[in-house]
Amino acid sequence: MSWNADKTHSATKFVLSSSGLLDSVPPTICLTTPLWRSIHGLKIDVFIVFLQRRTDEMLGLFRQTVVLSTKRIPRRAPRKPTYDGTGKLQSTDSYLLAARVKELSQKKKFNEAYTVVQNESRGNGLANVVVWNQLLQESRMNQKPSDTYKLFMEMKKRGITPNSRSYTIVFRALSGVDKERPTKKVIEAAETIFRQFGIYQQSLDDEIDRNLVEEERSVLPINAYLSILSKVAHSKDMMDVFEDMADIGPSSADTYTYTTLFQGLLKAGQREDVERGLTLWKVYMDRLKDAWKHSKDTPECQRLLPDTALISTVLRLLSKGTPKDCKTGLMIAHIFLGVPSHSPFIEKKELNIPKVELNDRIIDSLYHLGLAAERPSLVIRHADFLLAMDSVKKYISTRSMFFALLACAQEGNSDKAIEYLHMMCTELRRAQPDSQSFDQAMSAAMKARSYKHAKEIYEMAISTKTEVDIRIMSSFIKAALSTGNTGHIFDAMEIFSKYGITRFIKSEDKEQSRTTNKHQRFWEHRLATGLRDALDKLKTQNVPGRTRKHDLLFGEYARVIAGIIGEKKVVNSRNTYDEWDIDL
Repeated sequence: MSWNADKTHSATKFVLSSSGLLDSVPPTICLTTPLWRSIHGLKIDVFIVFLQRRTDEMLGLFRQTVVLSTKRIPRRAPRKPTYDGTGKLQSTDSYLLAARVKELSQKKKFNEAYTVVQNESRGNGLANVVVWNQLLQESRMNQKPSDTYKLFMEMKKRGITPNSRSYTIVFRALSGVDKERPTKKVIEAAETIFRQFGIYQQSLDDEIDRNLVEEERSVLPINAYLSILSKVAHSKDMMDVFEDMADIGPSSADTYTYTTLFQGLLKAGQREDVERGLTLWKVYMDRLKDAWKHSKDTPECQRLLPDTALISTVLRLLSKGTPKDCKTGLMIAHIFLGVPSHSPFIEKKELNIPKVELNDRIIDSLYHLGLAAERPSLVIRHADFLLAMDSVKKYISTRSMFFALLACAQEGNSDKAIEYLHMMCTELRRAQPDSQSFDQAMSAAMKARSYKHAKEIYEMAISTKTEVDIRIMSSFIKAALSTGNTGHIFDAMEIFSKYGITRFIKSEDKEQSRTTNKHQRFWEHRLATGLRDALDKLKTQNVPGRTRKHDLLFGEYARVIAGIIGEKKVVNSRNTYDEWDIDL
């Protein structure tokens, strides 16, 4: 009995595989060689013996076929000794060279490091993209964006293709330091490089090595480029970049991406930017909810979790919008900070997402949002809620308490203002009261029409050795006037006379900035109007303790007031307060 062609072909493959020859045989060898035709039709046991006897002949035939079908690869020139001291080429040589570049740069020998990389970029040198990236990074740390950009262009001219890290480094270099605004020339260079980065990302679609593709698909270069656009408030360009980003994967937007976008929108600050921010927040929340619901323990979800910077920036942006926008911000604060809601009818939406850590930055943003929403009572509620938490007290700063005291001033809650001042003096290490703090507390007493509280606040300022400046004193006079009691007004004027009017009224200082002089003139006018009203109240009233000395002082005040307010006065030869016309 003979075997047909298919069975014989299977038997041939079995023998070849058992002898280790199948992997080296070209696909068509068994069909084209005369050997195949000669063994066709044999019984399987005879066929196996036949093949085993002809092993030497088959090996020679197969080896000859493999050699003829293999391309010859020219031998490379011998490599010079490497940086690991073995004298043989090692896979880590480029990383060792990069470490050498870092070492030289840290020793302030950047030029020497640059020379090493240049020399290793010739011929069979070891300077690949890893080494050049290290050189770019060291140049960026020197805070010379133009030098880093030139190195990046030189790397490309030498035929070294930049990778994602290369683009990240050069974008961060062009972004400059935190508060530095990139120039128009820098923006144009960044836009050109970002277009090149887009082409590089498209080329990864044809890459066979999927591990390399996953490594190079990164959001870091995009975030670095968005930081540049954010600093110059190119909100539309930022949103265009965001629209082109992947929806999922390592190159999709993460928390830092959204924070950078919101910072750019905040810097732009127009109505349309607030609307863009609301749309962007909805996109972010949809992604976060979906990731938290289906894969909360995965890296995809973790990279979307909100942080202090994100929530703080969102609250600041929404505070620039309409009252409805502010309410949206208050709801965000309610969800992610756990503070009381702006409405008793709104229940807390439990997403089980970890709360954002509180610090002075986000507390400032929270209070600022409440004031922008014209809800000073809510700011006081938030302040009371946070001050009751010992873990939060260490983050509360003088600036944070200023916003809380400002809310007290708007609400006319002098009791709460005094309570906050006491806490600032005794419990809050980072929130020592300053002149602005006492001024806002004094304004709260003025609106509450409580001279008793105003005087208590004044005495607290004296006890803490805080300088009683024109702001505190003008608010103190206004607080006395708000009561309508001539005894309170006279007492406030006596306290004022201890300092003298020349301490607060100053001639324009040419060395000061125009803004400083403008503020000084504002407060001088405010103090002058308060003194004018006080003198007007006292001129026809007989107040116990009033003497001619007081009249002389009040007359002097009237002359100074006339100069500030700009109205002419009629001065009697006796030059006494009673004979002055105070009706300014």
